[in-house]
Amino acid sequence: CRLKSFCKPYGKLTKINPAYQLILDSNCTEGCEKSIETHFQHKIYYSLENDEENWILFNKTLLEMCTIGETEQEFTILPKIFSSNTNILYWKVELEVKAIFPDQTSSIGSTSMHFKINEKPFNGNCTINSTRGYALKTLFAIECSSWTDNDGYIVRYEYFAKYSDGSSPIAIFFNSEGVLITQLPQGLKEDFYRLYIFIQIFDDLDAITVFEIPEPVIVEVDMKFFESIVNPILNDPISFDLLKEIRTGDLNVASKNIISMTSILNDAPLDIEKKKQIKILFVDEITKYNANDMSSVKLISSVLSIISKKTADIDMESANKILNKIKELSNNLVELSNYNGFDFLKQASDNIIDVTGNVLESFILFNSSNLLTNYKISNSILNDLVNMSSRHLSLNLETKTRSKNIDFIISRQKGNNLKDKIIELNDGQVKLPSYNNSNILLLKSFSIPQIINGNSEHLKNSHMISLSYFDKDAQGLKITNSNENYFEIK
Repeated sequence: CRLKSFCKPYGKLTKINPAYQLILDSNCTEGCEKSIETHFQHKIYYSLENDEENWILFNKTLLEMCTIGETEQEFTILPKIFSSNTNILYWKVELEVKAIFPDQTSSIGSTSMHFKINEKPFNGNCTINSTRGYALKTLFAIECSSWTDNDGYIVRYEYFAKYSDGSSPIAIFFNSEGVLITQLPQGLKEDFYRLYIFIQIFDDLDAITVFEIPEPVIVEVDMKFFESIVNPILNDPISFDLLKEIRTGDLNVASKNIISMTSILNDAPLDIEKKKQIKILFVDEITKYNANDMSSVKLISSVLSIISKKTADIDMESANKILNKIKELSNNLVELSNYNGFDFLKQASDNIIDVTGNVLESFILFNSSNLLTNYKISNSILNDLVNMSSRHLSLNLETKTRSKNIDFIISRQKGNNLKDKIIELNDGQVKLPSYNNSNILLLKSFSIPQIINGNSEHLKNSHMISLSYFDKDAQGLKITNSNENYFEIK
């Protein structure tokens, strides 16, 4: 297993989390030293019981749909193989290695791994007490009950809201009780203020079940109520109840208040200076909270994504605080990436990327004297996410994040497959030249709608694209152009 924490000893078996993509890295350790070719072949078997004598070969067509790299050193098993076969708990992966020598003789060896699925929480339900209300004003009650786990116990519930426009979900709360009374952010105006709620239920070994509340919630804005609290917030920030709650030291309480208030503030017909002053208060408080676990990183990155959404509403000092906090979160995410599945890491990293693009846009609008320094910090944040992804991406796969102010792609490729590969970004494209060896590489590319330090009049409406090469361990590589080996950019 590439990530040892994903494969836990369980008697003679290995216990795995069915919610996580599993990557198996293979090598021929003996007998292949003088070979000129090495071929790998993976097969998957399953058993309805833990019975060594009754393994059934998994259908090859389905295998190709649920795995990547059947004949490669890197073999990836996608979560959908387990979610599509929830009645199967026991699996076996068999690897056959064939070494071919200069005299055309060959040698074959094999090995296998036996897995048991960590069963997911099941048999439960989650409900919300009302499907209509007002942001910041209405208290909604979400209750999850009857969840159970056959081989462990429930440890955590994470609550999310999402819009129908494909933007990243908003983490709104997490707890161990399964009951939440909270305000909600306003729904998407273009979708009749609809908001969609889902809950992730975790067991003690991080097996995850996602439950979506079937009906959307309509969360509108009571503008008179909103306007009635703006001046009291600005006139007496120390004593105002909402800000006192934000300062309690409880990240969950602070986040739900800031998210609900800011979701209205972003679109409110309010003087921009008042918006800035309120966001200064929010940024000061949210950046004080620590994020040492996955749930906290998701929550703080969601809050900062909403605060930074309208880039003109952020002052320079707040933008710097946000950028430094996001750098802290990206560092934490690298540390957490050894123990969390990629889909769940992306719930935080997508917001981190979004915020990075937003604050860069703010610095460009300010024409900041420290723009290049801020760009270097932003680039180091994106490099952290390359490091995170290097542990989870399979060969020939990529991960994308697109938001208003940044388009970001990381891909994992063999160097000898790069020739004429085209990377498509919102603000341009790059056609890659050939690479001089077959090493595994990570490519980081992104575009932003304005260039950095573009003081020239003829450059002011230009876009910017960036491309970087890394080795498989996320260490940067220097690439040079030549007459025979060049990049085509447009």
